[in-house]
Amino acid sequence: MSVELAVELTLRLGVSSGRVTQVRLNSNRPLGATRILLGRELTQIPNLVGGLYSVCGRSQGVAAWLACKAASGQPIPDSARVVADSLVLLESAREHALRLLVNWPRLLGASPDLALFQGLKLLLDGLEGQLLPDRLLDWELPTLLPASYATLIDELQAMLALDLDPEPLLDTRWFRALRWLPARLLSEGLAGLGTTSVATLPALPVAVWEPYLGGAMAANFVARPCWEGLPREVGPLARMNSHSLLISAIAHHGRGVLTRLLARLLELQVGAERLWDRYANMGQSPTDWFRPAPGVGLASVETARGLLVHRVVARHGAVVDYRILAPTEWNFHPRGVLQGLRGLMVDQPERLRQRAGMAVTALDPCVDYRLIIDPDQGGGRYPLL
Repeated sequence: MSVELAVELTLRLGVSSGRVTQVRLNSNRPLGATRILLGRELTQIPNLVGGLYSVCGRSQGVAAWLACKAASGQPIPDSARVVADSLVLLESAREHALRLLVNWPRLLGASPDLALFQGLKLLLDGLEGQLLPDRLLDWELPTLLPASYATLIDELQAMLALDLDPEPLLDTRWFRALRWLPARLLSEGLAGLGTTSVATLPALPVAVWEPYLGGAMAANFVARPCWEGLPREVGPLARMNSHSLLISAIAHHGRGVLTRLLARLLELQVGAERLWDRYANMGQSPTDWFRPAPGVGLASVETARGLLVHRVVARHGAVVDYRILAPTEWNFHPRGVLQGLRGLMVDQPERLRQRAGMAVTALDPCVDYRLIIDPDQGGGRYPLL
């Protein structure tokens, strides 16, 4: 089953005399879409969930697989966990490559590096094909991987290394086609665009989320999640914030567009190494699972966009409740990261649209967004829009 969820974020910017004075966010994301899963057998859920989401569908399926396995009480073999983790890492690498090599150049009027992206995608798709020959996330995942899988990881690592050039401005290496990007952001004063004081979400065990997703206020929490009473940022910046290059970039440019791009680049660069670690059943896992009670299962997955949590409740092997906490609800919280656009000075509406688009793209929502600029009621610098 494949269902396309037509959802959208609305970003409304209030402007006065060319200055953003108000940032409002609204989402029509159907948080109750999981009702379609009620009454289904646990064994059906992973592929059904993967088909519900056109973005990060594989990670959604893995989260469903882990949560349903936990709810069923069946053991999750280490070898199957390696496959599940690898599927998540492969999808994240593909998403990072698409944003960096295709979406960002187009956003700024440059030519995308389609050749490198297509080469990376071919390798990543080939690796996924080694894990799931029929592309289906079956209830029983394979436990043995062919020798050719390791060869493809080597090829991926070589491709990533060969297409990187030094970038002295940030003391790191960028894809050749992107070397202009940090220089342009710095020269145009956009490196800190969207910078915010909103802290990143720390790494937490999935068991932490049981009271939030299983309690009476679960629906409210899923719609507007907070940690310790405050909105948080999730995604590459949260996962890579201990990297020395990222620490330096944050110190000089804040947590804005440039540092979010750098975090995505760094995470893609270590993607092959993380695949190797999981292949050897070592290293940090991007997934976690927990069984708080019989028939209840939780799972978390660190997707390309950030923390994803699934919670399922089953009776007699069938789903009676299902909740998903998605990264978009963290990063696009009404009081969250995009409040960093307040105070932005822009003299033309189209330039404001471009810069707001950059701030949104750096956070990478899993749904489309619409930008509305409220007319300037005072200074007359913006027409009615």
